[in-house]
Amino acid sequence: MQWGPHLELLERRLDEGKPTPALENRPELYPDLVPVWEAFVLLSPSRNVGWGAGAIPLTEVRAYCEMFEVPPEDREELLVLLRALDEEYLKLTGEKSKQKRSGK
Repeated sequence: MQWGPHLELLERRLDEGKPTPALENRPELYPDLVPVWEAFVLLSPSRNVGWGAGAIPLTEVRAYCEMFEVPPEDREELLVLLRALDEEYLKLTGEKSKQKRSGK
């Protein structure tokens, strides 16, 4: 997510044969998980922010499922996968926040 806003520039550099470690080392996103990633990216700005970032609210996940007509039988799996992504995101942002506070 650190380089996400610069994806076009990075891909252009890669096409030009220039070293692009951010893309060369990025993890592979399996095709069946693309919809989960897209949901996460869309829902991520809806999180509550106070002393730090909060989890994506369940109400937002529900609204997403309704808006994009996610079949009821697929909603539980989507929720489980979104929660797993969200936990990792919160863990990473929490660690970065601690490093900033400690001056590292």
